Amino acid sequence: MTCYSLLPFVFGNRQSYSKLSTLRSNLADVPILALSATAVPKVETDIVESLQMRNPLILRTSVNRPHIYYEVRYKDRLEDRFTDVYDTLFSMGEVCAIIYCPTQSMCDNLTAYLSHRGISCAAYHAGMNSEDRTSVLHNWISSIPYCSTARSHLDFT
Repeated sequence: MTCYSLLPFVFGNRQSYSKLSTLRSNLADVPILALSATAVPKVETDIVESLQMRNPLILRTSVNRPHIYYEVRYKDRLEDRFTDVYDTLFSMGEVCAIIYCPTQSMCDNLTAYLSHRGISCAAYHAGMNSEDRTSVLHNWISSIPYCSTARSHLDFT
């Protein structure tokens, strides 16, 4: 089993996560694996307590990934955000990229914008059906030169 985060601010978007705590009482001997890419100690503690994990093995690694390029741009300093994203991707050539967007509609709009300009791109968010999300994920895993716009669970607006 995989969980994103059990902190209260996530429950608004992921109400079903608040019910994960019933797993231990119903499935006492089933191993539980909880993964997070961004868990701070408070989140780790919350996950362990909420899932009633006994003596969990907690592994951490640095966020430094030398093979991954990160860039943050301040949108209020950009004349046209979509054009800026396109120009950046175009200048990098054939690369895999994930662009985090604050809303599903922005994912869809940016995907349409980039696709119209010849960049292989697909949206990935909870508003899509399972088959479409699976297809986008398969293309991503297959290392096809590909750009994905993804709905972030954090509000960057």
